Amino acid sequence: MGLFKKGYFCKGRQVTITGHIKDVSAYWFTGSGEIQVRKRPEIQLTGVNVLDGGLGPMPNPEGQAQRLTARTVITQVGTPEVDETPSMEPVEVAEEELVAPY
Repeated sequence: MGLFKKGYFCKGRQVTITGHIKDVSAYWFTGSGEIQVRKRPEIQLTGVNVLDGGLGPMPNPEGQAQRLTARTVITQVGTPEVDETPSMEPVEVAEEELVAPY
């Protein structure tokens, strides 16, 4: 609660929490009584704690910018080379080629 009062839990901040699930809701009722599906299920927790080191990054002040990552596009031209399937027939080995297990 102290972190919330100090302003550390702003909208969009990522945090790692622990607790017990109390209720899960995937639907909601409109004012006219129709059932609507939630875009994201709502989970209610009890006994929630923020783990040590659980405060993640703050959102960007100008909005969420897409995270830049290095991407490689692999395109393959033609058919890939495939190794020949090995034979499953037993192979005779000369006694001189055997290695003692000790």
